[in-house]
Amino acid sequence: MDAKTDRIDAAVQGIGRNVLVYGLSAAVPGLAALASAPIFTRVLSKEAYSQYILALAVIAAASALNSSVSMSVIRLFPAADRNGEGWEFFLRGTRLALLSGAASAAVIIVAGGIVGNRVAGGFGRLLAIAAGVFLLTEFANVLLSFARIVGRSTTYLSFKAWQAAGALAAGAAIAVALHGSPAGVLLGTGVALLSALPLLWRTIASATRKRHHAALESVSPVHTITTTHAIAAYGVPLMFAELAAWGLRLSDRWMLKAFSGPDDVAIYAAAYTISEGTILVVTSVLQLAVRPLEVRIWEDEGTAGAQRFATESTRIYLLMSLPVATLAWALARPMLLFAVPPAYMAGAKLVPWVVFSGVLLGLQHRFQAGIIAARRTERISYAALAGFAVNLGLNLAFVPRFGMYAAAVATLIGYGIFCGGVAVGARGLLAWKFPVRSLVVAALGSALAFGSARTIAVMQMSWPPLWVFILGGLTGSSVYGLVLLVFGEVRLINLRSVLTSSGLRTGRRPR
Repeated sequence: MDAKTDRIDAAVQGIGRNVLVYGLSAAVPGLAALASAPIFTRVLSKEAYSQYILALAVIAAASALNSSVSMSVIRLFPAADRNGEGWEFFLRGTRLALLSGAASAAVIIVAGGIVGNRVAGGFGRLLAIAAGVFLLTEFANVLLSFARIVGRSTTYLSFKAWQAAGALAAGAAIAVALHGSPAGVLLGTGVALLSALPLLWRTIASATRKRHHAALESVSPVHTITTTHAIAAYGVPLMFAELAAWGLRLSDRWMLKAFSGPDDVAIYAAAYTISEGTILVVTSVLQLAVRPLEVRIWEDEGTAGAQRFATESTRIYLLMSLPVATLAWALARPMLLFAVPPAYMAGAKLVPWVVFSGVLLGLQHRFQAGIIAARRTERISYAALAGFAVNLGLNLAFVPRFGMYAAAVATLIGYGIFCGGVAVGARGLLAWKFPVRSLVVAALGSALAFGSARTIAVMQMSWPPLWVFILGGLTGSSVYGLVLLVFGEVRLINLRSVLTSSGLRTGRRPR
């Protein structure tokens, strides 16, 4: 038992190490997302920006429909790797991703040719470009899933950084060269992906082949894991969950286009992008860092290890996410004053609804622990579909009258149902202890941080917005950190341990 406990402790500390590594992986795209709204709202007109946002929504919907393979990689590859089937699984997974992606890209092109110009002039051609960007993105996503599970965190970080920063720079440059065309932004994304995908393929293929040869020295392959049926059985329910999550996150853009026009789409999307970017830096980091460790713990340590790991990872998530959301709410006005033109400032009122939707999204990932371990992924799809159905009904009922504000509130309600549904669906699969005390302490600290930051935002309205945002953020963070220290949720000695510990070594499984 002592050896097993030590391995769980190492995995929990491994969260800290992975957070540092994947934190950079999520921070660069997060910063790029935050920068995209200020840049593209100035490079593009509101009409062009709204067309770009609608094209992104189509790409996201297609990605959701083709997510079954990339989402299966994290859960199924460890078992395939242990049985000496890692290379076969890699080849089958990439082929399936490309085939399904090509089919979806063809549908996008055909649909754009039929109905695209009814949405806006030239939108059909924009969707044809979006189809190509989607196919490249889908190929990258499945390779990045393999990078995570085989321990190639540096490769993951490098590609994500290039993908985000390269797409932003190239997209802005090409859009300016094309006189503010939204096609330029998408072409920039395609250029960034095309230039880096060959190197990503060679790196991940080489790493997977090496693991395969090493596994063959100690096991006899049984060829039971890498079947297409196994991938579909695990991934297809998650595909429906991803599609429903797309509906929760992006379908309201189309509602606003239908009922309120392109101006509301542009304002809503700009405020949503900036608000979501602040909280997704936390939720994405934890999801990237925790899920591979979570799967390894289940495979190697069984139920007891998974229970403890679920509790600790949820505790870390709550302590990180709540203060970020509350500070974004407190500093919404200076944040948007700095980020976007004055014509977009109406979106400041949307910030709290968006950031707390992000908190609920991340929390449902923590409740997924037992569902993922037991491979009962259909329960996630049921919860996501329920949340989307409620969100869709609320949007149809209230967006025509209240516009983007109704869309933001409906998003929070939909994510609440999604999170609650996953929590209920996970009951009986993995009985872990929810960290109630940590939730209470995080809520108290976040409330005090909100008060201090909001006071600065109100009292210093004559200051430059960036100064107000920085000072308010530093003050609120200091207050929150003090609360955690007072209540013993974080100790200085633990912080030093996280920063210096190597956790679980990259690519090595605990034995």
